[in-house]
Amino acid sequence: MKAILTLMATILALSGAWAQSVIPGVGPQGPRRLKPADEAVFDLGESRNDLSCSVAPSKPELGFDFLFQTGYRLSIPIRELTGPENLLTIVFRVVALNHEDEPVYFSQRFRVPAIQADAPGNVMLEGQFLLGEGTYHVDWLVRDFNERVCARTWDLNAKVGAKDGLLTEALAQNVIQPVESTFVEESPVTRGQSNLPLNVKVIVNFAPQSLGATTLSPSDRNGLVSILRKIGRESRIDSYSIVACSVQAQRVN
Repeated sequence: MKAILTLMATILALSGAWAQSVIPGVGPQGPRRLKPADEAVFDLGESRNDLSCSVAPSKPELGFDFLFQTGYRLSIPIRELTGPENLLTIVFRVVALNHEDEPVYFSQRFRVPAIQADAPGNVMLEGQFLLGEGTYHVDWLVRDFNERVCARTWDLNAKVGAKDGLLTEALAQNVIQPVESTFVEESPVTRGQSNLPLNVKVIVNFAPQSLGATTLSPSDRNGLVSILRKIGRESRIDSYSIVACSVQAQRVN
């Protein structure tokens, strides 16, 4: 178990966590920058198991930013990666079914250290992205340095339930976006333009939303960050302060 955890920590340190990058210029409006072999796998639309893996898509969940967060969990037997250093490249495209001429392509890379032949267990990796309300199709693959491929396809239906039907008008439609990094450089906001500037104090509860959890889940953390970003981008706010607290622990920082 210790060896598996060390391997996971090394992969994470070298890969930059779970961030997905949009592949620029890929699609009907730009030059093709996708490898021909990857595009052929997508166009074929069939599962591939040259590289043994299992992929579990996640159900879209509506976040505080009114976008649905979804993604996948990838499991690869460590025996598939034994030997010298390796490189796992994940590429996938997401397309709204009523805008099939506007696919969005994502990529992600994980550098894998040298692994002994008798290493047990599995490597677990994750990826996340954001959707507006709608129905989508995903073509997904992972390939290693030796061009072995594992490929999957699945459909996603991002919609609110009956009890949240009033939110429908506020939801973006057919949006496909990467999950923003927690810390991302943004353009400065011009303030002082309002005749009635606002001074705002924000109290944020950083306690886990799930009973029994010890830390915030990625979706909860991303949701809180999205709310704070929206507040920070509001030009009518002249100044604001943030108080971090934990209702569960009854602590204020």
